[in-house]
Amino acid sequence: MLLTESWLDTEAIFRVLFVQIAKETVTFSPVSTIESNATVERTLRGLASGDGPFSRWATTHSTYQMPEEFRIVSTEDSHFVFQMKNSDPAFVIARITYVPSWRAVAQLAGGRSINLPVNQVDLNFMGYEVPSGARQVSIFYSSRADRTLILLWFVTMIPLCVIFILYVVQILSGGIGVRGLEIQ
Repeated sequence: MLLTESWLDTEAIFRVLFVQIAKETVTFSPVSTIESNATVERTLRGLASGDGPFSRWATTHSTYQMPEEFRIVSTEDSHFVFQMKNSDPAFVIARITYVPSWRAVAQLAGGRSINLPVNQVDLNFMGYEVPSGARQVSIFYSSRADRTLILLWFVTMIPLCVIFILYVVQILSGGIGVRGLEIQ
């Protein structure tokens, strides 16, 4: 499956190596306590002694209520959705490797959507602080690098195309020629 016609396509490799495996092994687990702003040393010592979880950045609370209901709705490609019922803030850990390109959006009871900050948990995973009243959370991979590279390509290619067109027009009008090169 990996060696297809587009085996050099990084998105295809990502989907095969990560997403297909992740669909079967990803777990989402709400937690009731978390130690925030933990250093790498504190996290390693804590995990070695069975403590945790630990978040890299600050969280609003140190303790959370477990959601009254929690279920995974879908795991498609690089998009995961879970539904929950919580009257108090909750913290959910996704056993997916932390990469800054992951995004999370919570759907609140009134239909309003809010972006959730992605927190690095236990050095390698992702955690989401879910506000009270959230009904559904979508986690998806959103690469900013793709958009940046496309923009850079356009910014580079447009001037090059204009220069090439002007050069061809000058050649066709006889303004530029090769002089002094005679083969004997």
